[in-house]
Amino acid sequence: MTYEEIYDKLRELAPNVLFSANRELDSHLSWDGDGPSPREEGFSPYDVQVTAAAIINGCLIEADVHLGDSWYMDDEPLGDIHGYLPQMLKKVALELWERLTDDKIKKQLVAVRRFLHQEMNDLWQAQQDEKQGVSS
Repeated sequence: MTYEEIYDKLRELAPNVLFSANRELDSHLSWDGDGPSPREEGFSPYDVQVTAAAIINGCLIEADVHLGDSWYMDDEPLGDIHGYLPQMLKKVALELWERLTDDKIKKQLVAVRRFLHQEMNDLWQAQQDEKQGVSS
């Protein structure tokens, strides 16, 4: 599934929850890996944040998770966050679920987590098939 399809499915499963992702430049990060710095190739370091939010009785309830040390070209879209999008969405859905008391929205988040769990399994299986030379 593309990241757009994942977000479409989340809107279907949890119409009362807003999932979003954004990034903020991390100007303090320095390259300590092997080889040349990604900056030399035009990349910049970012902190990526995935958020889940719901409004309950007029109050905004949010949860967020972060992924630091993410290198992107400045005009490059976040996309699937280098493959981490399903995992980050599943984690933020659990964190929001833990903060809520509204059973309707909690049930929506359970459905989201089940879907993302299956999506992660499907991605893993596709990677295994690719390693073994099996095409889908």
